[in-house]
Amino acid sequence: MTWVAALGAALVWGGAYAVAAEPAAGLNAQPLAEVARRSADEFRPVLPSDLDAARLQLAENAVALERVLSPGSPRGEAWKVFLEWRGVQRQLPAGAEPNLRALQTTLDLLNSGQPGLERPEFRAAAGSVERLLDLGL
Repeated sequence: MTWVAALGAALVWGGAYAVAAEPAAGLNAQPLAEVARRSADEFRPVLPSDLDAARLQLAENAVALERVLSPGSPRGEAWKVFLEWRGVQRQLPAGAEPNLRALQTTLDLLNSGQPGLERPEFRAAAGSVERLLDLGL
């Protein structure tokens, strides 16, 4: 669980701990204030170069995925429609208008468990989309 998820869970459930009040065996509950202090010390703002690198990685993984999908084939086009891939493609150019909803939709579809999505090209694309979302595009 990331510190953001832990903090969110603590705020939503109103608990005083960032992890469950009664942690599972082997896990240490940490006071929320301690988690917040440590997180503040580790904070690093997202730089434009971080976004550029994440977009470049997504572009490379998109090319690899599209190559596997046999461009122009009915099967490949069906995959792109299913994945709502056009929304991802619009995020690739530098300076593109961010659309987190489109990225999240495609990520959810990439992680939907449909047969074929376990292929490395789909998994790499999912990782790249998730990275952009993590950075807040």
